[in-house]
Amino acid sequence: MPLIYSVSRRDRLVTATARGEVSAEEISHCLVAMVEQGALAYAKLFDATELQGGFSRAQLLSFATFSKVQGGLRRLGPLAIVIGSPAQRARVELFVRRATARRPVRVFDDLPAARRWLDAPGTCSVIASTAGPSGRLATGAQSCRQRMLGSATTRPAPREEE
Repeated sequence: MPLIYSVSRRDRLVTATARGEVSAEEISHCLVAMVEQGALAYAKLFDATELQGGFSRAQLLSFATFSKVQGGLRRLGPLAIVIGSPAQRARVELFVRRATARRPVRVFDDLPAARRWLDAPGTCSVIASTAGPSGRLATGAQSCRQRMLGSATTRPAPREEE
Protein backbone atom coordinates (compact mmCIF):
# COMPACT_ATOMS: atom_id res chain seq x y z
CA MET A 1 0.00 0.00 0.00
CA PRO A 2 1.63 3.27 -1.08
CA LEU A 3 0.03 5.35 1.70
CA ILE A 4 1.22 4.24 5.10
CA TYR A 5 -0.15 6.00 8.15
CA SER A 6 -0.18 5.58 11.89
CA VAL A 7 -2.08 7.21 14.70
CA SER A 8 -0.30 7.52 18.01
CA ARG A 9 -2.73 8.28 20.80
CA ARG A 10 0.14 8.50 23.28
CA ASP A 11 1.91 11.21 21.27
CA ARG A 12 -1.27 12.68 19.75
CA LEU A 13 0.40 12.49 16.34
CA VAL A 14 -0.68 11.18 12.95
CA THR A 15 2.10 10.34 10.51
CA ALA A 16 1.40 9.52 6.88
CA THR A 17 3.94 8.64 4.21
CA ALA A 18 3.08 8.54 0.51
CA ARG A 19 5.27 6.33 -1.67
CA GLY A 20 4.79 5.96 -5.39
CA GLU A 21 1.29 6.37 -6.79
CA VAL A 22 -1.34 7.11 -4.14
CA SER A 23 -5.03 7.11 -4.96
CA ALA A 24 -7.60 9.60 -3.76
CA GLU A 25 -9.40 6.65 -2.16
CA GLU A 26 -6.35 5.92 0.00
CA ILE A 27 -6.25 9.53 1.19
CA SER A 28 -10.00 9.42 1.88
CA HIS A 29 -9.58 6.19 3.85
CA CYS A 30 -6.85 7.82 5.96
CA LEU A 31 -9.06 10.88 6.62
CA VAL A 32 -12.00 8.70 7.65
CA ALA A 33 -9.72 6.68 9.95
CA MET A 34 -8.59 9.92 11.65
CA VAL A 35 -12.22 10.89 12.25
CA GLU A 36 -13.12 7.42 13.57
CA GLN A 37 -10.10 7.37 15.90
CA GLY A 38 -10.73 10.89 17.19
CA ALA A 39 -7.37 12.04 15.82
CA LEU A 40 -8.29 15.23 13.95
CA ALA A 41 -7.04 17.38 16.84
CA TYR A 42 -3.67 15.59 16.77
CA ALA A 43 -0.62 17.04 15.05
CA LYS A 44 -0.21 15.64 11.54
CA LEU A 45 2.95 14.97 9.54
CA PHE A 46 2.36 14.14 5.87
CA ASP A 47 5.50 13.04 4.03
CA ALA A 48 5.00 13.33 0.26
CA THR A 49 8.68 13.30 -0.65
CA GLU A 50 8.34 9.96 -2.49
CA LEU A 51 4.89 10.63 -3.97
CA GLN A 52 4.77 10.07 -7.70
CA GLY A 53 2.13 11.61 -9.89
CA GLY A 54 -0.27 13.65 -7.90
CA PHE A 55 -3.88 14.52 -7.46
CA SER A 56 -6.16 16.39 -9.79
CA ARG A 57 -7.36 19.86 -8.91
CA ALA A 58 -10.82 18.42 -8.19
CA GLN A 59 -9.35 15.82 -5.81
CA LEU A 60 -7.29 18.44 -3.97
CA LEU A 61 -10.34 20.66 -3.64
CA SER A 62 -12.29 17.70 -2.27
CA PHE A 63 -9.61 17.10 0.40
CA ALA A 64 -9.60 20.84 1.18
CA THR A 65 -13.39 20.86 1.53
CA PHE A 66 -13.21 17.92 3.94
CA SER A 67 -10.65 19.83 6.03
CA LYS A 68 -12.70 23.02 5.97
CA VAL A 69 -15.90 21.23 7.01
CA GLN A 70 -14.18 19.27 9.78
CA GLY A 71 -12.49 22.45 10.99
CA GLY A 72 -15.93 24.00 11.37
CA LEU A 73 -17.06 21.09 13.55
CA ARG A 74 -14.04 20.48 15.75
CA ARG A 75 -10.51 21.60 16.49
CA LEU A 76 -7.88 20.44 14.02
CA GLY A 77 -4.25 19.92 14.96
CA PRO A 78 -1.35 21.48 13.09
CA LEU A 79 -0.39 20.00 9.73
CA ALA A 80 3.15 19.76 8.35
CA ILE A 81 3.38 18.69 4.70
CA VAL A 82 6.77 17.64 3.36
CA ILE A 83 7.17 17.82 -0.41
CA GLY A 84 9.75 16.19 -2.63
CA SER A 85 9.90 18.62 -5.53
CA PRO A 86 9.16 22.22 -6.45
CA ALA A 87 6.46 20.94 -8.82
CA GLN A 88 4.47 19.66 -5.82
CA ARG A 89 4.50 23.05 -4.11
CA ALA A 90 1.84 24.70 -6.30
CA ARG A 91 -0.62 21.83 -5.78
CA VAL A 92 0.01 21.67 -2.04
CA GLU A 93 -0.40 25.42 -1.71
CA LEU A 94 -3.75 25.18 -3.53
CA PHE A 95 -4.88 22.72 -0.87
CA VAL A 96 -3.57 24.94 1.93
CA ARG A 97 -5.34 28.04 0.56
CA ARG A 98 -8.65 26.24 0.05
CA ALA A 99 -8.71 24.22 3.27
CA THR A 100 -8.95 27.42 5.36
CA ALA A 101 -9.33 25.45 8.58
CA ARG A 102 -8.17 27.45 11.59
CA ARG A 103 -4.97 25.62 12.33
CA PRO A 104 -1.35 26.10 11.46
CA VAL A 105 -0.26 24.50 8.20
CA ARG A 106 3.24 24.67 6.76
CA VAL A 107 4.92 23.17 3.73
CA PHE A 108 8.49 21.90 4.09
CA ASP A 109 11.24 20.60 1.82
CA ASP A 110 12.69 18.25 4.43
CA LEU A 111 11.31 15.97 7.11
CA PRO A 112 13.53 17.04 10.04
CA ALA A 113 12.43 20.68 9.64
CA ALA A 114 8.78 19.61 9.67
CA ARG A 115 9.28 17.59 12.87
CA ARG A 116 11.09 20.51 14.53
CA TRP A 117 8.19 22.82 13.63
CA LEU A 118 5.58 20.43 15.05
CA ASP A 119 7.62 20.16 18.25
CA ALA A 120 8.38 23.88 18.51
CA PRO A 121 6.92 26.04 21.27
CA GLY A 122 4.06 28.14 19.97
CA THR A 123 3.07 25.98 16.98
CA CYS A 124 -0.49 25.91 18.29
CA SER A 125 -0.60 29.48 19.51
CA VAL A 126 -1.80 30.79 16.15
CA ILE A 127 -4.96 28.70 16.17
CA ALA A 128 -8.01 30.42 17.52
CA SER A 129 -9.82 27.10 17.64
CA THR A 130 -7.39 25.70 20.25
CA ALA A 131 -9.03 27.99 22.73
CA GLY A 132 -11.58 26.80 25.20
CA PRO A 133 -15.00 28.38 25.63
CA SER A 134 -13.37 31.68 26.61
CA GLY A 135 -12.02 32.04 23.06
CA ARG A 136 -8.48 32.79 24.28
CA LEU A 137 -5.55 31.52 22.24
CA ALA A 138 -3.32 28.77 23.52
CA THR A 139 0.03 30.20 24.61
CA GLY A 140 3.10 29.15 26.51
CA ALA A 141 6.54 27.70 26.05
CA GLN A 142 5.41 24.20 25.15
CA SER A 143 4.75 22.85 21.68
CA CYS A 144 1.23 22.00 20.60
CA ARG A 145 1.82 18.28 21.14
CA GLN A 146 3.47 18.88 24.51
CA ARG A 147 0.50 20.94 25.65
CA MET A 148 -1.91 18.22 24.52
CA LEU A 149 0.19 15.57 26.25
CA GLY A 150 0.64 17.62 29.40
CA SER A 151 4.37 16.97 29.22
CA ALA A 152 7.47 19.07 28.67
CA THR A 153 9.11 16.35 26.59
CA THR A 154 8.32 14.82 23.24
CA ARG A 155 8.79 11.28 22.10
CA PRO A 156 9.07 9.84 18.60
CA ALA A 157 5.79 8.46 17.34
CA PRO A 158 5.75 4.67 17.43
CA ARG A 159 3.58 2.67 15.08
CA GLU A 160 0.54 1.34 16.88
CA GLU A 161 -1.12 -1.89 15.91
CA GLU A 162 -4.89 -1.70 16.07
